[in-house]
Amino acid sequence: MTSKQLEKNNINNVRNLFALMGSKSWPKRLWANYDYEKNDINVLINKVLNEDNSHLIPLWDKKDNNTISSTKLLKENGFDISYTQTAMALDVHLSNNVLDDDLNINFVGSKEDIATWVEIASNSFSFPIIYETIYNLSKNKNIDLLLIYKDDIPIGTALIFTNSNVVGVHFLSILSSYRGNSFSKNIIEEIVSFAKREELQYLTLITSSLSSNFYEKLGFKKQFVLNYYIKQCNKS
Repeated sequence: MTSKQLEKNNINNVRNLFALMGSKSWPKRLWANYDYEKNDINVLINKVLNEDNSHLIPLWDKKDNNTISSTKLLKENGFDISYTQTAMALDVHLSNNVLDDDLNINFVGSKEDIATWVEIASNSFSFPIIYETIYNLSKNKNIDLLLIYKDDIPIGTALIFTNSNVVGVHFLSILSSYRGNSFSKNIIEEIVSFAKREELQYLTLITSSLSSNFYEKLGFKKQFVLNYYIKQCNKS
């Protein structure tokens, strides 16, 4: 798989997940195709202006004229960058981390476990995650929910989406009181084992610029920058 194809698969994995989640689910984002052009972004801008100003428009830097013209178009229409993330990928065959035997990572599917998953993720992200959205996602054969326990206490979550020839890592969270340990590393290693069982070579994720340093230490490689644009309210 070429680096460009891997980039495309990362974006497509995220876009397809949000399509499954539905337009009303948090966080509200309007995605263009990976090979977007200026006209594609213009369609999304008009959708935001006419329907819902709270939607974010993600724009990844393709390092071409389409990125430059699309960025200019967004700014001309009153959009500014709300925040920035980094897209990353890991070749699972290059991973050599060791799992912590004291951590229990379960693949879950019951209503009770999903309710716990939603509670932990909502607390970790400080955003309400809708139970019905996650429950409906759990029925998809390509979606797996992970619930992480420490001493029988649920402390973290992850959602993995096998799609676009990669294993996408989403909603990876650890409760604030348990951060600073190696728990996130252990979750990644569990997902690496999953990918190997599924005979898929790459994990992909999109994370904050700050967290990207942590993932680099685990062997992830940076792919591209992803800027999220939001319509700014007019000031009187």
